[in-house]
Amino acid sequence: MRGASKLLGAGSCTRWSRMSRASPRRSHTASPARATRLAHALVSLSTQIASMYPALRQMNSPVNDVIGLIGVVAIGTFPPFSRLDQHRLMIFATVEEQEEVTEGSFEVSQRPSGLVTGVTIERVLLRGCGNAEVSDAVVGVGVECRHQVRQDGRMTRVLVLGGSWFLGRAVVDEAIARGWDVTTFRRGVSGDDAPSVTTVRGDRTNAADLRRLAGAGPWDVVIDTSGFVPREALAISRVLEPVVERYVFVSTVSVYEGWPTKPLTEDSSALDCPPDAGPDFGYDGDPGPSIYGFTKAGCERAVVEVFGSDRSVLLRPGVILGPREYVGRLPWWLRRVERGGRVLAPGHPRRSIQPIDVRDVAKFAVESGVGSVGVFNLTATGQDTMEDFLVACREVVGSDAQFEWITDEDWLVSQGVQQWTELPLWRSYAGAWAVDSSRARAAGLETRNIRATVNDTWSWLQSGDVVVGHERAAEQGIDPVKEREIIAAWNARIGH
Repeated sequence: MRGASKLLGAGSCTRWSRMSRASPRRSHTASPARATRLAHALVSLSTQIASMYPALRQMNSPVNDVIGLIGVVAIGTFPPFSRLDQHRLMIFATVEEQEEVTEGSFEVSQRPSGLVTGVTIERVLLRGCGNAEVSDAVVGVGVECRHQVRQDGRMTRVLVLGGSWFLGRAVVDEAIARGWDVTTFRRGVSGDDAPSVTTVRGDRTNAADLRRLAGAGPWDVVIDTSGFVPREALAISRVLEPVVERYVFVSTVSVYEGWPTKPLTEDSSALDCPPDAGPDFGYDGDPGPSIYGFTKAGCERAVVEVFGSDRSVLLRPGVILGPREYVGRLPWWLRRVERGGRVLAPGHPRRSIQPIDVRDVAKFAVESGVGSVGVFNLTATGQDTMEDFLVACREVVGSDAQFEWITDEDWLVSQGVQQWTELPLWRSYAGAWAVDSSRARAAGLETRNIRATVNDTWSWLQSGDVVVGHERAAEQGIDPVKEREIIAAWNARIGH
């Protein structure tokens, strides 16, 4: 076994500088006798790891890296870390003041975290991945060899804040599909827990709940799909910073000063909101800005203030559609087109639109946990049109709906039709569907066409799955009587 022969060649142990935020601890030099006993304990540990993970004993496997790494720690030398970085190996230790080396038993926990515990030895590698830290004063080792391993060997622990609704659930599903070790933090008031996850119950406004959450760590990445209040984002960032490597925050294009009137890139000016602001900071304008945009901008600042720009990912999606949508935009259109008859279709049929599928956002969010840091707009390509969208709705529901296109949008507004709500996805402003997401595409974002999103959402609606009730769903859709009157007035105006 790689590293075993080196282990038996005992010698004095080298002291290595500590690189963590933890306070430095007393360092010793181990005698040859103690180093020999340590080597035997490490051989025992390595052998048991290998026997419990026979499928991972091939060359270049994560477990072989663990075995070899433990071996060289015993004699005070380290291998190159390029492969360790690739696999993102994590080895954690508990610090106890003990003098004796004990060859304890070794077993794999059946808990979702897959924590390997049970052996007490004298030296340990703390939080690897290139930040090698060894101290002779550290005893008590737990080697985390996660039971969920991706095909490329990368093992990742992710914490999802939320995880039962729409985007949060899509993120959880994506992480599970990749074989990641998933923990969710949610109140449990609505929605349901995804299978194969560890769930921590709690409220992000409760300090005791946050401390308890941090105790369930560490994690490689946290993905926050439910942050809306800056001071709450600040509090949870501070609590999680010691136990999380990277923070992925799902924000919104509403943080831009120019939304929805101007074309936007990540370099466009964002709204100004302090990181400790409350839920009512800012104001609602027409067509913008909004309190929602202000407070999301404040949440972004809170995350970056605590984690720094080198450990933060800020995602700014536009309109998100797809299965489990609780706002009700796409579900309303599907139900309306299903009823058939003459359907008020707003604006020009060839207008480009950019709604993005929830699963595409989730995939990019998960990949951001191990990918590039920075700020990313997330929208579809803009190749689909409003006509593509409505025709896809008609085809999937199989109705006889006839679309009455009202292309004079000023006239439509004059009839008292509320943009964005009475006719979901309709907005006449130039910037509504002009959000540049080329930076995200360069970083790996892929988006499906609107037809796929429409079809899958209809299948979900037909499945009988429970739709999470939300007050915003009641805002969607035009009254049928009002719709008929406006269509009649339009036809009279154009001479039909």
